[in-house]
Amino acid sequence: MKELGANVVRVHLQFNRFIESPTQTNENSFRILKDLLDLAERVGLYLNLTGLGCYHKQDTPKWYDAMTEGERWAAQGFFWREVAKVGSKSPAMFCYDLMNEPIVPGKKREDRDWLGPEFAGKYFVQFITLDIGERKREEVAREWIKTLKKEIRKEDPKTLVTVGLVPWSLKGSGMSSGFYPDRIVDLLDFLCIHAYPKSDDPGEVMERLEGFQVGKPVVIEETFPLHCSIEEFESFMESTRGVAAGWIGFYWGEKPEVYRERDGFAADATLQWLEFFEKNGPLFKSPFQGGP
Repeated sequence: MKELGANVVRVHLQFNRFIESPTQTNENSFRILKDLLDLAERVGLYLNLTGLGCYHKQDTPKWYDAMTEGERWAAQGFFWREVAKVGSKSPAMFCYDLMNEPIVPGKKREDRDWLGPEFAGKYFVQFITLDIGERKREEVAREWIKTLKKEIRKEDPKTLVTVGLVPWSLKGSGMSSGFYPDRIVDLLDFLCIHAYPKSDDPGEVMERLEGFQVGKPVVIEETFPLHCSIEEFESFMESTRGVAAGWIGFYWGEKPEVYRERDGFAADATLQWLEFFEKNGPLFKSPFQGGP
């Protein structure tokens, strides 16, 4: 990744790999995390540690799913406090991302399922409560952020804290996550949006990005030519310069030449993304000189 021109790497930490019970950690996983931070420091990369992942539903502990909201938040706070113990000692830390695409449900989840719909065999969306009761959604989002951030700050007083939001987090945008940018911005060091441009509605993602402009830097924490051509993707990326403060895409451990030997949409899109990243990295890391 360093050879391709990256300066920040996003790492998704799965809850079950690090926490064995509400009061017990997996020490081997934390040793590996320390080794990873040491490696990042040696090669000159910073890490975005995105936590609390339950991407593989079958691996989620039954005791974790059986918890009440308060118990679950306490377990999540325990996770972050232990991660921050390790992260606080490393100059390679960029930020803690509290959770990938958290959601506050608009109504009670009768099925008691904490995870959102499956995508490509994984579960990237997660609910932070099953029932908001009489509370407002943004109130729940704020309290959750404060709860977890408090635990991080017990061990690490300085590393940046953020949360990776779905693009439909704006209030009044139909379907919404409940994490309204203007209501949580004061609790975070910068905002993160996951943005995937679409061929059939190229302006939508830019409108969402503009809605995230609420007084703090915005990082496009996920992007990829998933729903558009590479030409449309390049146009989107160029249009975000001067609006976004940074960009993070995807890397699955294989260099571009590997994908040149493969067929199919996934290989083609990944190759196009990696070639774009390698070619345009210096441009996007340089100060933006354009006008509004």
